Amino acid sequence: VTGNVKAALFLSHAISWSRYVHKSQPDRDGWFWLRASDWHEGAGLSSREQATARIILKGMGILEEKRIGVPAKIWYRVNLDKLGHLVAASAGRQFEEWSWDRAAMLHLLGQPVPCHRILIKVAGGVVGGLILSYLFRATRRDLSDGGDGEWMHIPVGHTREFLGITPKQQRRARERLRQAGLVEETFERVVQPKLLTRLNLGQLGLECAKKANEIHCLQDSANMFAGFRNQDCTILQTRVAQSAYLELPKAQNKECPNRITGVAQSADQAVRKGPITKEENYKREPLQKAAPEAQAPSPAPAVGSSSELEIILPEKILAGEATAARNWLMPLEGELRQQVADEWAGLLSLAARGIKPMYSRLGVLNTLVKRAKGLDSEPFTPCLCFEVAAARLRRQEIEAVRQSQIIATPSAPRDLQATDAGRALLKKKMSELWPTRRQP
Repeated sequence: VTGNVKAALFLSHAISWSRYVHKSQPDRDGWFWLRASDWHEGAGLSSREQATARIILKGMGILEEKRIGVPAKIWYRVNLDKLGHLVAASAGRQFEEWSWDRAAMLHLLGQPVPCHRILIKVAGGVVGGLILSYLFRATRRDLSDGGDGEWMHIPVGHTREFLGITPKQQRRARERLRQAGLVEETFERVVQPKLLTRLNLGQLGLECAKKANEIHCLQDSANMFAGFRNQDCTILQTRVAQSAYLELPKAQNKECPNRITGVAQSADQAVRKGPITKEENYKREPLQKAAPEAQAPSPAPAVGSSSELEIILPEKILAGEATAARNWLMPLEGELRQQVADEWAGLLSLAARGIKPMYSRLGVLNTLVKRAKGLDSEPFTPCLCFEVAAARLRRQEIEAVRQSQIIATPSAPRDLQATDAGRALLKKKMSELWPTRRQP
């Protein structure tokens, strides 16, 4: 129907998702959304192959698309009536109404062609994966019929009719499979030789095991703001990762004892006063003589604080963005104000880690504020704000424990004085016990 094997694979995966949505969530009217990585994992198609398949299917009127949400996601829906009429016209059958009944689908679409996703990864492409799946099925059928499962004659025309792959695509895919050692080919020693093909099961099993045990991504840190641990990602993390044991107030980098670990109390104070560091406390005045209110930085107020002017904004935003965000959030009341700010911080974190793209940071905040005020078609639904607030509370507790340990530690000048005094006393005792002998 599509005239393209990759478009057919894309359509088959879309039909399976349409059936799932029809049974689990019938109120969606067949609409579903998938990322490019989901299409690649499910159908084995690259981003370029997905774009080509979408153009073909939309041109035929089979696939419908629309963008919904902030940030926008591409939602898909299969025009089942259009697909049914095209399939019926191609197969010479009658079509009245689409039905998800198994017998009706088998009558309309015929028997499904198996395609193993692991074989697509091993072959390095959709066409090679289809040929490997077809050879694997033929070998299994030959063994079940009492054959040896070795050399088989599979005509090119039969493969084209069964899989929809052109002879040129078959030649290229077979050449790559031969070079990889997955397929062996030879000709019969007769007057009119036939091409015989054999599947190298040993090499195929080895390659499948390699792909199954492949490490795709390192484990992420427990800190939601630390970013990816995979060095292949585009946004590399250069600072030291936070420990997974958040209850232990230990430093990640032990090379520098007087490290800068202080953070801004809030976005408002960070703009006006700048970050407060422990290094400045060492230079100005010993911590033991500091005033009680200056011994430890006051933690940022939690969500739902009674302060009407304090708003905890995300870190690493511009001064103009902080001013605009504060002006938009001030009209909100009570806990809702901080929840919207934390929800915005969570979305910024996901965008920085490459999970969800974000094209306008202030635009996303404007949408959240409108939803919180009831001016948008969708209500405000808090999802990430609780996790952001919990992470901030954990950081405040750890910072308080570290400050208490630093206060309990003696200052460096007193340690040096005690060491010098002890060294002088030791020299005096040694001179009394072992007086210096005069040389003759």
